[in-house]
Amino acid sequence: TKDKIARMAQANLTAFRAHLISPLSEHSFLDLKDGVMLVSDEGKIVDIGDFQQLSIKYGKFENLIDYGKKVIIPG
Repeated sequence: TKDKIARMAQANLTAFRAHLISPLSEHSFLDLKDGVMLVSDEGKIVDIGDFQQLSIKYGKFENLIDYGKKVIIPG
C-alpha cells in the first residue's frame, strides 16, 4: 500500500522541522516558515520542502525532530 511504501522510504531518514532558509542562487533563496528537511543516516539531504506538502508525500514522519520557529540553514 501507499502507507507501507512511505514508511519504508522513511526508515533511514530523520525529519527536521523548522523555519528553513536555503540559497537557490546568488540572488534568491527558499524561505519556508514551516519547513521540513529529510536527512539520510549518511547525513545527506534527501528532500526539503513545506511541512504539509512533504507530509502528504511521505506520510507521518517516524523520526521527527521539531525545532519550532528556530531557523535552519541547510548546506
